[in-house]
Amino acid sequence: MENSLLAAKGIFIPGAGQNFEQEDATNDIYTLELGNIGTAAVDRVIAICPGDNYTKTELSALLGITVDAVISDGTIVTAADANVTCEGYPSKVESFKRGFLRNPQRFTALSVEVDNTAQLQQPLRRYIDDSFRGIVNDGQLYPHNYKSNSQQNDKLVHIPLDHYQFDKEVIVVLTIKANSSLSITFKPGASYNASRFLKNEAEKEFTAKNLKRIYRKS
Repeated sequence: MENSLLAAKGIFIPGAGQNFEQEDATNDIYTLELGNIGTAAVDRVIAICPGDNYTKTELSALLGITVDAVISDGTIVTAADANVTCEGYPSKVESFKRGFLRNPQRFTALSVEVDNTAQLQQPLRRYIDDSFRGIVNDGQLYPHNYKSNSQQNDKLVHIPLDHYQFDKEVIVVLTIKANSSLSITFKPGASYNASRFLKNEAEKEFTAKNLKRIYRKS
């Protein structure tokens, strides 16, 4: 049971945080690993967040670009000597994806690690699926802009985020260069969760009133 002012609105902060200032006070992470390897590999566009659970065909039509796959578990693009694989942990990729499509999820940071430094120049392109304006370009996040001249590992960047959210109205795509692999590690922030809100409100009232359900015959 949570008693923060935000929890009373259905907004839940991970870890010990009680407000948006503290929403990064957690050790929770989710890592997504993508590989585009093969002797015939070509650059591929992958949807990291597919909006309202759109397919690659629907996303291609909406965005006006070729989207080759949506994140899932296993091989997500199959071609002769040119497969794209996708894995995630600590849970399955489908669990991660279903989570932010059910419950809008903010992120407070990303880490991107690559085996090819050219991959860091590929942006995470973000779009909003707006009912009244159509597909709105909501900007691009370039990992290479966060490289520090003082860091020794030129294949890893850490990106702080103020307002970066995945939900059913958001589409995020990323081009994976041929014969490149990368890991994207997400640090979660606040989420809006109606199911958790219902459970939390019921538990608060039962505790406040010292209630105990008994069986009543009809």
